[in-house]
Amino acid sequence: ALDAFGTVAKDLDRGAADAPVAVILADDHGWMTPPYWRTQNEAWNYARIPYRQGDRGMDGFFGAAFPGSVYAMDPWPLGSYRVDEPLATPYALSCITPEFAPTPQDVYKAEPPIPFGKYDNRDEARADFLGNKIDPSPYRPMGDSRWGDIFDVLTESAPQEALDQYRVVVLLGQMDTGRLKGRLESFVRRGGVLVWCAGQATPDDAALCGAVLRPELRVGRAWRWGAEAPVAEAFRYCPAGEPVPEAEVVAATHSGDPLALRHAVGEGAVYTVLIPWFEAGHGSLCGAALRLFDEVIGAVQPVRVEGPPVQWLSTRGAGHRTVLVTNNDGAAWSGKVTLRRADPALRRCDDLLSGEPVPFERAGGDAAASVSVPPYGVLALRWTE
Repeated sequence: ALDAFGTVAKDLDRGAADAPVAVILADDHGWMTPPYWRTQNEAWNYARIPYRQGDRGMDGFFGAAFPGSVYAMDPWPLGSYRVDEPLATPYALSCITPEFAPTPQDVYKAEPPIPFGKYDNRDEARADFLGNKIDPSPYRPMGDSRWGDIFDVLTESAPQEALDQYRVVVLLGQMDTGRLKGRLESFVRRGGVLVWCAGQATPDDAALCGAVLRPELRVGRAWRWGAEAPVAEAFRYCPAGEPVPEAEVVAATHSGDPLALRHAVGEGAVYTVLIPWFEAGHGSLCGAALRLFDEVIGAVQPVRVEGPPVQWLSTRGAGHRTVLVTNNDGAAWSGKVTLRRADPALRRCDDLLSGEPVPFERAGGDAAASVSVPPYGVLALRWTE
């Protein structure tokens, strides 16, 4: 599938990727996708940085954005080895061998996720995969996307002109928000949407939050979005004073305390989640924070994809918009791809790999096509004038 796509894509005007959302991390964040087999309390990268407050929420956001991405890094695709020789490459994340360890205490070998496996050792596994041309896709799958691959990741040093290219900015983890606050306020006043949380927002940020955060932590046992039924979940939150008239409580605790605020500032809005670092008591990302991300990010998605999980991204250029869908599963995918706010001049849709036209329907300014993608396959749809 990738070869077929590459043959077509190399001669295409790819356009510019749709990226309405910027995620901002600290300059020294050191983050990378944590493998599912991680057991140590460290940010899983070559620097082996200890976890700090906010890192679990960072894991949770990216885990929600790209479900299954933690499985792409799997040193044990068919279980543990009966003999751990030869050792994994010294460049693997799963070990630090003696010759590459700064001190003897830094020598490390990760624990396999299950205590049994198919192969005696890595050489046997390698010979079987190469000799029998075994497809590793089922064992080390790529991740899917909850909202689409519509993010750029910036750091807190990003200049104003960089922030102003986006419609939504999400802050994750610890950072110097005092140094960033002026740029964030300017971004919001010009029409942008900011999402941040207690820990990034402080009691001194009432002008942006729309209420004064209190320097205390309470336990919540359930949360409610608007007038919906409460959702049982344990979390910590910082209570807040009475919101200003321009602020709306979009989520509350079961007892009625504000949990997420939307404050209109200038032409834009600030969403403040009063759960520190967006984290739940027993999970990386609190359900209330995930619901807010669904609402805010969903409002700016250029494409909607309905059906089982897939990965997708979209681009646009002069006279065309394109949606790329990858099916990372062993079963065929069927669903609907909806191009939101599609220009009426876009009257034709084609499957770029097959060259065949694809029928679609228009409704409310959108263009929707019902399509299918083979197992581990790729679909490229292009709407043109």
